[in-house]
Amino acid sequence: MKKESIATLKKMGRPTKYTEALADEICRRIAEGEMLMQIVRDGHMPERKTVYNWMDEHEDFLHNYARACEISADALVEKGLEILDGSSPDCAQMDKNRAEYRKWLAGKRNTRYGERKAVELTGANGGPVEMITDQDEVRIASVMDRIKAIRRKRDEEDHGGTV
Repeated sequence: MKKESIATLKKMGRPTKYTEALADEICRRIAEGEMLMQIVRDGHMPERKTVYNWMDEHEDFLHNYARACEISADALVEKGLEILDGSSPDCAQMDKNRAEYRKWLAGKRNTRYGERKAVELTGANGGPVEMITDQDEVRIASVMDRIKAIRRKRDEEDHGGTV
């Protein structure tokens, strides 16, 4: 190959230089529910790997991208609803699966759409949880010792020093 051809090939590749305009477009499209795989297919967009490198190199882009993913959950849920509303009996199961996947993905991107988990605590053998720690027991024992000493002293004073 001639030197000119190699230089021409390099210039024809996807853009790799970070610009605010490209970063903003990526975040806007993510927030609208578009997947990064789709976005990077556009000729003017960088490769997927480059976008991830930008996240490492530009903290503001990382923050904006994460926020866009969180916002995209709303769009994903809306798209799922559109799929179900436009479904026909012939495609009902496939459409349900498509909508469920969007709902699942929305839950991963934003906790508002995630599964609600209840946590129940039980103590030993399913009983109540012990709320007293070892430190608490030491403090309680110390207070009890002081109370006993005060009572002994009071009793001694009341009985003239003989108890």
